[in-house]
Amino acid sequence: MDAMSKIAYGDLASALLALVAVLFLRYRWSHAIAVAWLANVVTGADWVLASYLAASSQLATYRLGGNRYIANCYVPVLAVIHVMIFSRLLKHPRRGGSGSA
Repeated sequence: MDAMSKIAYGDLASALLALVAVLFLRYRWSHAIAVAWLANVVTGADWVLASYLAASSQLATYRLGGNRYIANCYVPVLAVIHVMIFSRLLKHPRRGGSGSA
């Protein structure tokens, strides 16, 4: 499997976990915070692996066309969002479904 396929499958897994976390948090199911932690940790690990694969395969030298906007605009926004989620999870580690959103 080439690097781009591995990166794509990692992104798919991260997206599916994020959707599961949203459902758990939205309906205030038990273990919602744990699922949010799991989604963010897996996504963080996926970013590290994707960065390594992209660098080792020299994917930045490929012609990206319009996908360059994803790398330059969308990915930094996702990074900021993940930092905000991690800071919220660390700030309120024991807050369950009883608090306000």
